[in-house]
Parts: sequence; C-alpha cells; structure tokens
Amino acid sequence: MEYKKWFDELGESTPSTEKIYISDYDTNFSSSILQKQIVIGTNEVIDVYSTTSTHHDFKMIAIAKSDTDYSSLTDEEYSVGMIPELLTYFEYYIAENDWKFDYGDIFKKILENRYYFQSDLGNIGFFLPEHFFPAFVYNKDAFKIFMCIPLSDSECEYLKTSGQELLIKKLKAYNADVSDLFRESCI
Repeated sequence: MEYKKWFDELGESTPSTEKIYISDYDTNFSSSILQKQIVIGTNEVIDVYSTTSTHHDFKMIAIAKSDTDYSSLTDEEYSVGMIPELLTYFEYYIAENDWKFDYGDIFKKILENRYYFQSDLGNIGFFLPEHFFPAFVYNKDAFKIFMCIPLSDSECEYLKTSGQELLIKKLKAYNADVSDLFRESCI
C-alpha cells in the first residue's frame, strides 16, 4: 500500500492495522481508514490515521497519542473510533457539499458540536504534514495531503488574522505537541 513509505518515513513503526469504517451517512458512501502506530523519538507512540478513499483528489491524516483517554474527552458512545469516524465524516461532508477547501482552512466547532469534546481544542485546521513532520514523503503531483490538527478558538482566530505560517511558528515556539488532544492553546 502506498501509505507504507509515508509512515515509515515518520519513524520506526510497529505493525499496522487497516480498518474499514462504513459511514452511516449514506449507504452508497464508505471510507477506508488506515491506522498505524509509530514511534517518535525514543519512546513516544502515536496513532496515525489516514483516509484511503478514492472519493477525492486528496487524502487526510490525523494523529493522536496512542494512550489518549478518549472517554475523558467525550461521551462514551463517541469515544471509540472517534478519529476514524471524524475523517470519514469529513470525506462525506466534502463530497456531499462540494466543499472547496485548502491549507489553513478551519472546520469550526466540529469536535465540540459533533462529539461534545471536553477540551479547548474543539476545531480542526487543515495543514501540510511536513510543517510538523519534515520527513513526511508523498507524491505531491498525485494528490494533496491535509493534516487535521485540533485547534482552540484563539488559535483559529490567530490563523484567520495572521495566517497559517505564523500560527505554525507559534505552535512550534510553544513546543505544542499536536498529537496531544489535551494540550493547552499556544495563543
């Protein structure tokens, strides 16, 4: 599978598992989400989720610490499979609404409204993966890759007023761990 090279470039990897999530939004819409655990640095394990569908000319990835306690972030019914379901929802929403989006765009309040997220990071911003993982490798001529990063309301406002590059600099200066769904806002 083409994702293997990308994830191997991120760090040492443990065996991956691929899960198929069938959307309940429409019986004609399904999305395949690849989940892989990778090791960053010496001992931090994160889960990387990636869309594999052919519905669009882009792919999406999301990351979270492998030991994330989702039950403390959201209601029990949403805590299992939240990130794969979120990526599937994005794909469905974009296809149904013919939503044109690009790097630096925001899906406001999606985590807060859809999953009753108990974190200040209730929004999702779309970024280039290499801003956070310089070794991330993929064929840019074939399709775009969007990395979904949870953002606070103040980070979203800063993104809108100052732009993507300055927010990324703030996140890096603050040493924000974008895989930590409990992280504090950098703004």
